[in-house]
Amino acid sequence: MNKLLIFIILLFCWSCASQTTPTGGPKDETPPKLLKTSPANGSINNKTSTIELDFNELIILDKPKDQIIISPFEKDVEYTYRKNTAILKFKNPLKDSTTYTITFREAIKDITEKNPAIDVQLAFSTGPYIDSLSVSGVCYDIINGKYLNNVTVALQPLSDTFNLFKHKTRLITKTNPETGQFKFTNLKPGNYQLYAFTDKNNNLIVDSQTEFYAYKKEPIRLVNNIDSAILPLVKLDNRPLKIVSMRDVQNFYSVKLNKGYETVKLKTDNPSILLTNNDNNTTVRLYALTKTDSALVNLEITDTAQQTLDTTFYAVFKQDYDPKRKEKFKTEFNDVNHYLKSNLLSTKLTFTKPLLFINTDSLFIRYDSISRETISLSDLTYDTANLTLTLRKTLVNYKPEKPDKSKEQPAKKKTTNQPILYFGKGSLVSIDNDSLSVKKLEINQIKEEDLAKIFIQPEKENQIFELLTTKGNVVLKNKGLKNTSFEEVKPGDYQLRMIVDLNNNGKWDPAFPNLQREAEPVYYYYNDEGSPTFFVKANWDYGPLLIKPTLSVDKLSKDNKKTTKQ
Repeated sequence: MNKLLIFIILLFCWSCASQTTPTGGPKDETPPKLLKTSPANGSINNKTSTIELDFNELIILDKPKDQIIISPFEKDVEYTYRKNTAILKFKNPLKDSTTYTITFREAIKDITEKNPAIDVQLAFSTGPYIDSLSVSGVCYDIINGKYLNNVTVALQPLSDTFNLFKHKTRLITKTNPETGQFKFTNLKPGNYQLYAFTDKNNNLIVDSQTEFYAYKKEPIRLVNNIDSAILPLVKLDNRPLKIVSMRDVQNFYSVKLNKGYETVKLKTDNPSILLTNNDNNTTVRLYALTKTDSALVNLEITDTAQQTLDTTFYAVFKQDYDPKRKEKFKTEFNDVNHYLKSNLLSTKLTFTKPLLFINTDSLFIRYDSISRETISLSDLTYDTANLTLTLRKTLVNYKPEKPDKSKEQPAKKKTTNQPILYFGKGSLVSIDNDSLSVKKLEINQIKEEDLAKIFIQPEKENQIFELLTTKGNVVLKNKGLKNTSFEEVKPGDYQLRMIVDLNNNGKWDPAFPNLQREAEPVYYYYNDEGSPTFFVKANWDYGPLLIKPTLSVDKLSKDNKKTTKQ
């Protein structure tokens, strides 16, 4: 009986000591309020390795290793909580004469409704003086014009030996996930390198293969507070360009690289050698158009980080591979459009392997059973590297059928003058002598009133304008001139992006830390409602649209997702 009584008493005491969520009563919507800290905020000559924060209600710690930011960075910290107190214990001695800043973000929450404590930050110094300067700014994805979640921003005291791809820094903070803003406080005067990255593996080192990053080319000279630093992040694989494998495969020679490349130049004395790009520009294929056992070739390959790989080797071509295992000849067709105002017909085809022959006798536009229009080689542009065939032809024989207004026309009746793009059997023959089967493609006839125009007002001639779908695909592209426009725009939702082409090479260049060059500026057009997406109606003229770089970063917001129809 005594043992049972003792057990009940112990059980009762244990349940009373447990920190549980109270039940009943109105919903708690008030976040915990900080009452005091030990050491006190702004204190100096602190020698203790234990930090305590007292709140006005029971709390918990939620993901403290992810949410709590200690600058300078300390790895070995123990995080605990007891009733209304959060406790941090540094396992290693703190550095002498150093100002520490601890930002708790959403780590501290009340026990009832998990309301996070707001703007909890603690600064103290282990020396006789607490540093007071600050650096703040904003981070964003420069290409898509959007904020990135959980960006790590770093400040590194200037050093000739520091490499952001190899070394860790100890001064860090994180961006606000809603606004992309960041802020360093309690900094000492000096020269710093400022950069940011999406530290996915939490190792405090920039991994260019998987992470977005940004950096300021010019060091920050910190003598006064800085409140407008802008860090546009890009994803650029900065690893050295290397060959992973080289081997003969069927009737081609494959050179596989460790990452994608931007350009490749082929040099060889054998004119029958053909080069193609494959697998998102990570593999170079070499084909021999005539029977060849091997050929000496030179490849000069450049990646997007402007790193170059120059290699010379013998490409070997199999002569006895099994034809049954050869790669299938597949063709992907884009829409065939006929613009009635200009009478221009255009489309593009993409292949899985090179063409050996184009038979234009089997390639034509058929108007009816007796009327057709031939297509010549001059109407075709064959891109051997990217395996695409572009057709652009101004129709000569096309005569639109005029409806007889005296008679009622049946609904949805096709006229006898409805053209068809016809690819006959054998019109396209691949390098393996397999050919395209008969393909009949309907032609979309597009009237002028079905399209719109967008006029742009450039400020400088080194501006490149890109009209994008809402998924970020480039529809049309124009170099900035005094008067520029996008013609024949189909109705739909679009975005307008401007690239400042600083080196006038006709394309956007990302950040090159190795070359000490920042990314070329990219800005988006925003409508009057602050949205980057605008709707284009048929038979409308838009503009002139003006992109204001001074507003572009301020307008970024996750709330601006709805489109605005004009």
